[in-house]
Amino acid sequence: MKEKLYAKNCERCERELPLGSTKYRLYLEITSDWDGYLPDPDGQADAAELIEKAAKLDQETLEQQIHLETSMLICPQCRREILTNLAGKKGNPLPAKHKSSVRLQ
Repeated sequence: MKEKLYAKNCERCERELPLGSTKYRLYLEITSDWDGYLPDPDGQADAAELIEKAAKLDQETLEQQIHLETSMLICPQCRREILTNLAGKKGNPLPAKHKSSVRLQ
């Protein structure tokens, strides 16, 4: 049985995306980074205080602060806006996606 085709909407601005129109699937992954340094301005790290702050947050919030993945269907206008925002005020080009090189021997 064939799947019924239907128009969709941009998941960011709700603009209609008719069948056959240009649309994009945006995949977003944000992962926390750590440089190996724990600031300790007083000379005494207070792990208990950090644990207390974390305990006040729900599990989903804690997880999203470490790793967040999502995807959405977007229209061409939203794509342009997102790319402009990611480029920042200086209009820097977005860095190329880095992939590990594979060496075959």
